Amino acid sequence: ATGLAADGKLNVSSYLDCEIKRLAVQQSERRILLCDSGKFGAAGLLSYAELSDMDRLITDEDCPDALRQLCQRCGTLLDIANK
Repeated sequence: ATGLAADGKLNVSSYLDCEIKRLAVQQSERRILLCDSGKFGAAGLLSYAELSDMDRLITDEDCPDALRQLCQRCGTLLDIANK
């Protein structure tokens, strides 16, 4: 993803990436997003899904509190990877 907006939208900058990722989300039984904390709050041109569409988010130790709270509100499990 180009970014994970503060409102939970998963964004990219390319139309082709958007269509591929949208289709992958629609066709998947389990949806796991791997996203470093630096992408939180970043905006892209196109949204292909929302955090609430994801079953699990894996991110790094620098995960901001706002992202932790967003995961709770969305019902998305949060895993913090160790360095």
